[in-house]
Amino acid sequence: NALNQLRTSVRWLRGWMVPDQVAVPDARHAHTNGRFHDPAVVQRLEELADALVRAAHALVPGAPAAYDSPRLVG
Repeated sequence: NALNQLRTSVRWLRGWMVPDQVAVPDARHAHTNGRFHDPAVVQRLEELADALVRAAHALVPGAPAAYDSPRLVG
């Protein structure tokens, strides 16, 4: 599928992808004006964003504190 091909392409470029992914059922109708209707989807997207922040901190030592997510503090 497309996601697996994207992962393969990134690996060929010696890149790294966040291993998390979010499936959004009926994605075309799942949001209005950029806001998702389902709170569970919002939570999964926030968890994905948090994983991305953690990965950035792991891959870029000394990353500025401005990139800290409030949900990751503590």
